[in-house]
Order: sequence, then C-alpha cells, then structure tokens
Amino acid sequence: RMTGTWMILIPFAVYSVWKDGLPEFPPDTVRSQLVLKLIISATGYATMCLGFVVALEYTSVGNATIFSNSQALILLAGKLLVGDRVTVVEGVGAVVAFGGAVLCSRDSVEESSSGGEAVWGDVYALVSAMGGVLYMVYAKNLRQHIAVYQFVFVNMFVGSLVVALTMFVMGKRMTLDRDMNHGMFGWMNSESDRLPLEILMIVVCNLLGSMGYARSMQYFDNLTISVACLMEPVMAEFIAFELNVGFLPGWKGWLGNLLVAMGTFAVVSQGR
Repeated sequence: RMTGTWMILIPFAVYSVWKDGLPEFPPDTVRSQLVLKLIISATGYATMCLGFVVALEYTSVGNATIFSNSQALILLAGKLLVGDRVTVVEGVGAVVAFGGAVLCSRDSVEESSSGGEAVWGDVYALVSAMGGVLYMVYAKNLRQHIAVYQFVFVNMFVGSLVVALTMFVMGKRMTLDRDMNHGMFGWMNSESDRLPLEILMIVVCNLLGSMGYARSMQYFDNLTISVACLMEPVMAEFIAFELNVGFLPGWKGWLGNLLVAMGTFAVVSQGR
C-alpha cells in the first residue's frame, strides 16, 4: 500500500516542487536533523501499520482496535507529564471517546485468541499506538515547512523501505517480482483481490485518509486529530452494513458510537 501510494504521488510531488519549491526551513536547521526527523516520522507510520497487522494474528479485531487506537490517551498522558496545558473538556472528551471505542470494539468481537497469544497481540497493538504517536509528533513538526504532497511522498517512500527491511530481518520470503504470494509487486496483478483492491485502499485510506490527517496537522492539535481517528471504526460499521458485509451494532455499539461522537465533538470544539 505504501509503495503504490508513493508511486502514484510522484507526479503530484514533482508538481508541488515546481510550484512551491523545495521545503524552506529556519536558517539554523541542521540538515542531518531534518533527515533524522523524516526517518523517525516514516518509521513511526510504518510501525503503526505493521503493529496493527501483526496484532491481528494473535488477538481479536476488537482488542487490536482498542489498543491501537489508544494514541489519544498516550498523547494526553504525555502532555500532562511534560506540563502542557490540557483543558478539562479535552481530557474528559478524550477518555469518553476512547471508552466509546472500547464499547464499539467489544460489541463487534465474535471470537478471541487464547490467553497467551492474546497478550502478545495486545502488546503489538500498543506498539502500533506508540508508533502512531511518534508519527504524529514528528509529522506535525515537519508539516510546518513541507508541502503536503512532498511530505506524504517522502513518508510513504521511506516507510515502504522500513517495512521491507523489517520483513528481511524477520526472515520473511520476498522476491522482486509480481508473485501474488511473496512478490514485492504482487499487488500489481489484475485479480480482484490485488490491483483493484489495492487502488481502492490507496485512494480511500492513504490519499483521502492519511493525507487528510497530514493536511489537518497545520490547523489542529495532535490530541484533536487522534481523538477524531476514533470515529473510524464507527463509520466502518455503517459502511460495512451498507455494503452487506457487516451488521448494525447492538446496544453496546450504539452507546459506544454516541460516546465517541460526544467525546470527539468536545475535543474538536476545544482544539479549534
């Protein structure tokens, strides 16, 4: 998904450089520090994606969703620890929204893994959340100086290299071809569960989703963005129902949806 995204973004990034020029940073910015920030940002994004995918192999979707979406609480705790100002409405809203996400996830759980494996799944999901926090913190800092197309292109390009390196270290089989099972470009096959699905995920998840978050970093605090992310599983339930691949939630899900909406509105209203 990352590889396909940066490949599609090449003409947009080139046009952005032609129109806006290369990023301009303060005179005292050290080039090595800039490169390091870009690498950390991309590594955090890759960790967020990889951690969630690996967590699904060990625990239920509900548990993986709960822990991987805990960025809001991690950011809230971090702001409090370093002495940053957090309003009562922001704090309560973040906790309420996260509690709603827990109810939504619990309502959708149909099966879970055994205890020992589930613990490892929860750990990987928490690693995913911490990677997301790392990405948000550094991406927000970089987005002040880099145009969105240039930033997302570099982030996806470096992130795809991080994923490939991780798979190599883990001993996963990889080939530089279009093999559907282990080829690095296997997603380019025309089968319905490869290229068409990949294009859908690139456009909806990355170009609209990830790029949308990157754009919003100029206008909102990271805590606001992370709480807004909790609306994703809520919207997913209704989209799945409309596409006949899911069911409407039970009473826990409806209550959770309401809490997520209320908490998100509270935090966003404070972050404007």
